[in-house]
Amino acid sequence: AYGAKTMPEVKAVASLRDGIDADGSISLMFDGGLASISYSIVGTFPEKTVIVFEEGYIEIENAHTPTNAKITTSKCRVASHCNQISAPLESYKECDGKTNFPSSEGFIYEVQRVEYCIENDVKETEEFSLEESLLLAKIMTEVRRQIGVEYEADNV
Repeated sequence: AYGAKTMPEVKAVASLRDGIDADGSISLMFDGGLASISYSIVGTFPEKTVIVFEEGYIEIENAHTPTNAKITTSKCRVASHCNQISAPLESYKECDGKTNFPSSEGFIYEVQRVEYCIENDVKETEEFSLEESLLLAKIMTEVRRQIGVEYEADNV
């Protein structure tokens, strides 16, 4: 979703193990953009996000809790300029060092925002609108349909 207003074209493939998509690939064609996502619970992927644009790209390490990014700008393929950005995660005593994944304490911001929304009966935020949430749900429903993963709730 992320700013998109219309349903993108969706292409998805996956290998299923006991009805679970163990690994797969998703391509989304938005108006003016393309997104490609690969994932696996079987293999080890580098946890990296790369965002490509006309005059460069951004590489983000530790995709689920980024603390470092490298921005490379280029007017042509042979000359480029790199800029590193670093933003260390704060340490939260509430986590007590017990997390499911390295740096999972980075999810605290999402958790705090969801708690705020629930406590205040807020259905959307400026960070992620209700329209975007519904579009993301439609995209994921289409992905699951294409790869053959069904939930009981899909038939309600």
